[in-house]
Formats: sequence, C-alpha cells, structure tokens
Amino acid sequence: MHKSNTEESGATCCMTCRPFVSWPMDSRAAQPLSPLCTVLLASADLGAAESLVREIQVLGCDLRIASTLTEFERSLFSADAPAVVISEPGIRDADWRLLLKVTQRLRQPPAFVLAAESHNPSLWAELLDLGGYDLLPAPRTPEAVRRVVASAASRWTRAREVARARELNELNFRRSGAA
Repeated sequence: MHKSNTEESGATCCMTCRPFVSWPMDSRAAQPLSPLCTVLLASADLGAAESLVREIQVLGCDLRIASTLTEFERSLFSADAPAVVISEPGIRDADWRLLLKVTQRLRQPPAFVLAAESHNPSLWAELLDLGGYDLLPAPRTPEAVRRVVASAASRWTRAREVARARELNELNFRRSGAA
C-alpha cells in the first residue's frame, strides 16, 4: 500500500519512496526499520485503524492489510512474507487465535502483535502462551506503536539470521563429513 502522507507529516509511505525516515528514537532502538520490513495488518475496520496505519507507514515499513482470512493467508504465504503481523481481536471471518495459528505454519513465523481495546493481563498471558509476541493496547501512542513494531521486526530479523546460520553450519558439516 503506497499512500503518501506528505500532507500530514512531510514523510512518505515507505523506504522505497524515501531513503530514510527519521523519528525520535529511544535508547533501545538503534535505527529505523529496513525497507525489507513488511507488516501485515489484520483489520475489519480500516477507519478505526487509521492512526495505526499511519504510524506503520511513518516507520518505513511495507504495509499490507487483510480484512478476511483468505486475504490474510494470501499475504502471509506470499514470496515476501511479513516480519510482523498486527491483528485486531477479529476480522470478518476469523479471530486472532486462528490468525496466530495460521502464522505458526510458516517456517519462520512473523512476530504476532495483538492490537487490543485495553491492557488486559489475562489476554496478554494467553497471547504469550500461544506464541504471540506482544499486546498493543488502546489508546495507542505513536511512540508505543513504533516501539512495538520496531522491536518485533528486530526480533524476527535476528531469528531469521540465526536460522540461516544454522542452515549454513549444517550444510558445511554435511560437506565436510562427505569429503
């Protein structure tokens, strides 16, 4: 989704359109997300998710939006799978639990963030127990959205690098054993 928001903030929608998007960073965030970061937003009501969409775009992430399970699966299982999934509690034909199960079918599942109506400790515990990454409760400040998405994308990137290193080590081990 390449929708310019230059009228509002002077920034553009993604790193392809602009080579660097800056924002106030806290000490834990070293740099903006790479243009390779893709966020899949599962939302039944884009009007209600407008501020969330805007904050994701400001980060420089490629944003995809799904409002049905079919759209979600199509985007999730595409060649360039997302690093982060942000889900509202439900979309038209699925709830967040089903969406989380679907993401876990990937070899390298994206970090799953649940955008909830409020901070609910039991919901957060359930999300973590089922393999989710974090809860993003309302009201959502721009800083909270940026922090959670950046952290989730960073964790996914590190996990991908570790998996690739393991694969290379296994390949090298097999080659050395075969010689």
